[in-house]
Amino acid sequence: MTGFKPVKRMMDSKNQYVHRFGHYIAYLLQYRTMMESMVSKELKGKFKYTALGYFWHLLNPLSQIVIYYFIFTVIFGKDIPNYWVYISTGMFAFTFINSCITGGCNIIVSNKNMVTKMAFARETLIFSKVLSGLVTLTISYVILAVLMLITGTGPTWCIVFIPILAICMAVFCTGIAFILSAATVYLRDIANAVGIIMGCMMFAIPIFYVASQRATPLMETIWSINPLYYYIECIHDVFYAGVVPDMMYMVVCIIVAPIVFVIGLFVFKKLERGFAERL
Repeated sequence: MTGFKPVKRMMDSKNQYVHRFGHYIAYLLQYRTMMESMVSKELKGKFKYTALGYFWHLLNPLSQIVIYYFIFTVIFGKDIPNYWVYISTGMFAFTFINSCITGGCNIIVSNKNMVTKMAFARETLIFSKVLSGLVTLTISYVILAVLMLITGTGPTWCIVFIPILAICMAVFCTGIAFILSAATVYLRDIANAVGIIMGCMMFAIPIFYVASQRATPLMETIWSINPLYYYIECIHDVFYAGVVPDMMYMVVCIIVAPIVFVIGLFVFKKLERGFAERL
């Protein structure tokens, strides 16, 4: 039986990590009411003191789709069928990612009184930011799907992949937000740099253009190392092309998300120890 000791140690280590993960989930669930309150506050706060209130959550994506249709179908992009669908699918996803990452940068700093004076799981601030963005993203895609049905442009049954992709994007963005929010506490320049990077990123991935029409060795290299490219292209496949997304791309989306999340959480917990001193 001595030959099985390495296997036993490996299994014991695995069980230990599973046990610790279970404890961490139970720890976070203690703050679920707090997260629900923060998500509600985030969604209400955008349109506080407005006459239409929550109705703006419907009007905003609807107005964007109308603008995309007018600009990229009536004025430009006449040679690309249903260009407004292509633009909308990519922009909604990118807006969600951008909101989570850039908004997540300052989430700890902007809530410094709460962080320094209250005992709670600080990562719930990031979770709340991402969840509120996920609600907005869901509303946007529902409206887009309804308009596609009305105009006869789709969607197909392949939209069943959208929830999987949305969850993967949320997990990925949460991991990135963990790292950036914690790092910004120590160096405030990071938030400004991230804003510039995300502005450039919008043109570095196929949102306003079709990837096959701009494929060069340089662009293909840039796309291959950018996880956002895989998410955007899978969503284009599902919504615009109406086909099953490239399985290799899906694998990348599914694998990268938890890896980035775990790394982000590890970095966040390590840097969290100095928050009080730095804030």
